[in-house]
Amino acid sequence: MAATQPTIDKAKLEKKMKAWEKDFEKQQGKLSKIPWIVQGSVVEIAPPPGAPRAKPRYIWTRKVNQKTVTVSLSKQQYKAFMKAIEANRKVEKTLRDLRTVSQNVLLESLPGVQKRKRAKKASGRR
Repeated sequence: MAATQPTIDKAKLEKKMKAWEKDFEKQQGKLSKIPWIVQGSVVEIAPPPGAPRAKPRYIWTRKVNQKTVTVSLSKQQYKAFMKAIEANRKVEKTLRDLRTVSQNVLLESLPGVQKRKRAKKASGRR
């Protein structure tokens, strides 16, 4: 006997779809207002306590082709890179949210495969 496809409550699905579309558009709007973006991290390295004239150093580190690359920065670059890295993290979160909404829409709105019951294993011993 063939399994039947579960019935979909169309009103409930439409309500979900409208909510997902609204969320998707909101997330897209966030992407349209992004500033510069950069991956990696920045660090301020304080001078040793015994060095009265030493200045702090600023470093940007990131991965390139599975290798860590480090670049020295000026104080102005450090501040700009900090903002760009934070913006990149927000973009990445927004993209994760967009992927989640897209996945939900595609799984819920289109017919899927029919699920079969698992075959029972024989419980005999040798």
